[in-house]
Amino acid sequence: MASCYNSPFSHQRKLLMNYKQLTSEERYQIYALMKAGLTQKKIATLINRCASTISREVKRNKGLKGYRSKQAHEFSKVRAKKAYKYRKITPLVTSWIIELLQRDFTPEQIAGRLAMEKNISLHHETIYRLIYRDKADGGVLYKCLPRASKRYRKRYGSYKPIIQIRQTNNRIWITYNSVYFCVLLR
Repeated sequence: MASCYNSPFSHQRKLLMNYKQLTSEERYQIYALMKAGLTQKKIATLINRCASTISREVKRNKGLKGYRSKQAHEFSKVRAKKAYKYRKITPLVTSWIIELLQRDFTPEQIAGRLAMEKNISLHHETIYRLIYRDKADGGVLYKCLPRASKRYRKRYGSYKPIIQIRQTNNRIWITYNSVYFCVLLR
């Protein structure tokens, strides 16, 4: 297996390494070593990067006067700013979600409906996050949720039954979780 690094464990290191951007210092090293006449492969070995990374860096960031580190770093920052950031919830999708919430749909139903009608794959938890972010910003979308007006009931934990005992004349009334029992006394 061919590897970018000249270490005996390079294939393992490549699998474990996360992708890392070139720093301005590394760009300066590339610039200085290119000025000194070294090949891209030798530069890659010296700064412990893949030769393809160096090649790509030089090709992408070459100006009219060749590769220069400051200019290359600026080019890369501009590209990073311009890069498209994927957002699932666009303003249009947000307006659909708000409309469906106002028509008393739950986030689960909205997610299903968006998938069927608009071909938009959206998890219901994403819709809940949108609602609670709106609530934190002072919005009222959370009031459109079906349980918004009801008291919160803890879903897990111990359940304590409600028992009431009343006595009238010759009877004892026992209420156990809304079920009535009557015991006659003699």
